[in-house]
Amino acid sequence: GKGLGELSMNLILNYGFGTIGLRNIFGESYKCSKSHQFWEGIIEKNGLDNVTLPEKKFYDGEFHDSVYFNFSSGIFDSKAIY
Repeated sequence: GKGLGELSMNLILNYGFGTIGLRNIFGESYKCSKSHQFWEGIIEKNGLDNVTLPEKKFYDGEFHDSVYFNFSSGIFDSKAIY
């Protein structure tokens, strides 16, 4: 809740796209994680391509879905977010 997650993400995107010239940066969030709401917000806010992978992780005696998402350099070049 202090903005460190978004700051870290922006530093990663800036380095990946701006410094080393990556075209895509992929991420995955497990729905059982405390940080999943953060990533859902980032996905929605930026209109990221994403897919839910059912029962991807077995944790604490049960299976949990994950969300796989993609930051594309083309999207961020036009928005100048990072």
